[in-house]
Amino acid sequence: MRERSLLLPLGLTLGVFFPAGLREVRRRDELLVPWAWGANGAASVVGSVLSIVLALSFGFRAVLLAAAGVYLVAVAALQEAPAAGATRGEGIRADDATPDGQLAARASSPGGTRNRAQLLPG
Repeated sequence: MRERSLLLPLGLTLGVFFPAGLREVRRRDELLVPWAWGANGAASVVGSVLSIVLALSFGFRAVLLAAAGVYLVAVAALQEAPAAGATRGEGIRADDATPDGQLAARASSPGGTRNRAQLLPG
């Protein structure tokens, strides 16, 4: 029972970062949301394997310090990130969808507007 009381605050605190980050990504550019999910999945797989390797090689203290460092870098990167639309024009948001569910002709490019077909490769 004591372990739960120690891990609960830590788990709740760390569980806030991904939903908050995803909300921020969605606010900045809706098209980046799938990339955020992909990056989260990749980081989860790599992080779980890497944490085992680090723990076996250097101990759990090293794993905790490395994890804290990763979170600090993520918070610093979020603080330094430009505001919504500052780097890629106006961005595409969920409210840009037309009634049939397609994206409007506006695209996140500083050179003007492009339609959805121009955004897709091939």
